[in-house]
Amino acid sequence: MEPEIKAVLFGGALIVLGYIAGVLGNTSTQIAVTGVGTAIATAGLTLKALQKQ
Repeated sequence: MEPEIKAVLFGGALIVLGYIAGVLGNTSTQIAVTGVGTAIATAGLTLKALQKQ
């Protein structure tokens, strides 16, 4: 699997974990983990888009 796709999947998994932490009541963990996951997923999508040009 391409590294960009792995980054998007990993970032998505972190976002899901962040939401689970939020549901369990740990808001600071939710914000941190979701933010990192979003950054990783966005970086993966950006790399993929740049490669297609």
